[in-house]
Amino acid sequence: MDEKRFYLVYDLEELNQVSSVDEKNINDFFYQKYQFESDFKTSIPEESFVILLLSDKENKEFIEKTKDKKFKIGFLPHQQNFETRNGFQISESITNCLEEFKENDKVINSDLLYCNEKVVFNYLIIGSLVTTFTKKRTQNRFVSFIKQLWGLLKNYNKTKPKKVEITADKKDSFSTAVAEVLITQHGKNSVISRLILENSYLNDGLFHALLFAPRSFSEVIFSFIKSKFSLRQFKGIKAFHFLGHLKTDQLKLKFEQSTKYSIDGEVLETENLLIEIQESFQLIPSKSLLFTKEEKNNKKTFRTENLPKGEAMTEMIGKRLPLIKHASTEEYKELFTTLRDNAKTKSSYLILMILSTLLATFGLFADSTPVIIGAMILAPLISPVISLSMGVLRQEKKIVQDSLVTIGSGILFSYIAAIILTLITPLYAINSEISSRLEPNLLDLGIAVISGIAGAYAHANTAIAKTLAGVAIAVALVPPLAVSAIGLGWGEWKVFLGAFLLLITNLTGMVLAGSFTFLLMGYSPFKIAKKGLFISLLIVLSISVPLGYGFFQVVKENKIVNSVNRMEVKDMRIKQVEVINKNPLKLAIQVVAKHEPGDEDITLIKKQIESKLGREVQFEMTFSLEVK
Repeated sequence: MDEKRFYLVYDLEELNQVSSVDEKNINDFFYQKYQFESDFKTSIPEESFVILLLSDKENKEFIEKTKDKKFKIGFLPHQQNFETRNGFQISESITNCLEEFKENDKVINSDLLYCNEKVVFNYLIIGSLVTTFTKKRTQNRFVSFIKQLWGLLKNYNKTKPKKVEITADKKDSFSTAVAEVLITQHGKNSVISRLILENSYLNDGLFHALLFAPRSFSEVIFSFIKSKFSLRQFKGIKAFHFLGHLKTDQLKLKFEQSTKYSIDGEVLETENLLIEIQESFQLIPSKSLLFTKEEKNNKKTFRTENLPKGEAMTEMIGKRLPLIKHASTEEYKELFTTLRDNAKTKSSYLILMILSTLLATFGLFADSTPVIIGAMILAPLISPVISLSMGVLRQEKKIVQDSLVTIGSGILFSYIAAIILTLITPLYAINSEISSRLEPNLLDLGIAVISGIAGAYAHANTAIAKTLAGVAIAVALVPPLAVSAIGLGWGEWKVFLGAFLLLITNLTGMVLAGSFTFLLMGYSPFKIAKKGLFISLLIVLSISVPLGYGFFQVVKENKIVNSVNRMEVKDMRIKQVEVINKNPLKLAIQVVAKHEPGDEDITLIKKQIESKLGREVQFEMTFSLEVK
């Protein structure tokens, strides 16, 4: 077999700048060398091994001019062939490339991607958002991340989805709105395509079109951050919930107006783009380049389910991306119809409210947690509360009025039923279930906020069972409602006021949290929502004053218990400390000892506790004998 002969086609200026080592290796390696010029004509024999030391533009020009020569082409790194290096995975070392050419016996037919008759080596980009993802890291990870994030934020005002008509693989065309388009031949062309395209090849006769259609700028930011810090988990098309993916051999894009696009860094402008695989050339591949096996099984891909259509598309076209995702008209209409209906007072709602409150009252008298949980499941309070949240957010007076009437009537009838039950029940004892709802604090407000978020989110997502969120709502409303009714029945204003404060706190907290959740999910622009949110926030903040005091008291009690618990006085140990009364301070304690404490021991215990707390203390003591 004849020894392979390699021919070099070079850019003179670049060749003059190579190192002395590379220059020697080049002279030893190549059979003949030819300088590339604008009117370049070659006498290199057909089907020869030709290595190019040229810029991106010159590489494309050479391939176009020598199609009929059937050269086997390889590439060397050049200061101005970044797209060639990236697209064909070329080493940055000339010596390494020459070693690979010498060792490599394989030549592959590499597809040539064209856009409007121009060769695309690396990628085609429409828009500027994607380039933030595709930029390589040139500094340390954190500095690079901050710079790229800042680049994203600067593009916020520029990112406006465009309407585009797409025809792929001679199928029926469809229209959608896209913020950015990235077209690449294989998965290693760019940072973002490496994240998304897990299996793609240079000679499968197909290319990839990634259509970015985020509904909000926050989606873009979240995806960017996740791509930088969760690379192992953040892979594949499913990782981007706003992405369409087409894998085909021909694609037509038709925009409503002239649109700028970039082919390997060259900026152009047009209304119509025809992207297709036209032909192939014989490539001497690098070791890291992916290519298919001989037995090809190349499947075309058409994933468009994430792309906006209909009214959702119309609402996006030409408008700046909202910071927070806005629900589409279809999504809004469906939810709004449901909430409008839920705001109305129905007999079934009133009956279930009365029954759930009666059940909760029985559970409170019996000090039975399971019975109270059953009442929570039965309660229908989630419907009008979530409707009120949307009404406040959207400033819909009709929904607000209907919701308030429904909530108010439900509470009123529940009060009447629970008070009557309390009056005819011969029980008068503040047990643990009742006492736990008499001193509300900020922790209870936290429960209300989480409940409101859960309720709003469940209503906006039909796949989630609303009964589960209904339990969360009922947790915060039904038990305090029943306890306050018991307080009225007993004539105990302290019981009534404590539980009623908890009821109002939870109700306002849930409405505020539900409204804010709907805002984040895009069911109202902030300019409409701000008035209702401000009023709700003002009410919650005013109620938070006594709640903050209650929370401070809980923290104070906890410190007292922790200070006294496990104290040792002589051979006696104190445990199971409980605050019975705050002013004057009275504790219940258990003393564990090997003998029954006498008067002197009790006096000593009292002095030690008072010394520890720095105040006078009364206490009730139980004794446990320690036996070994």
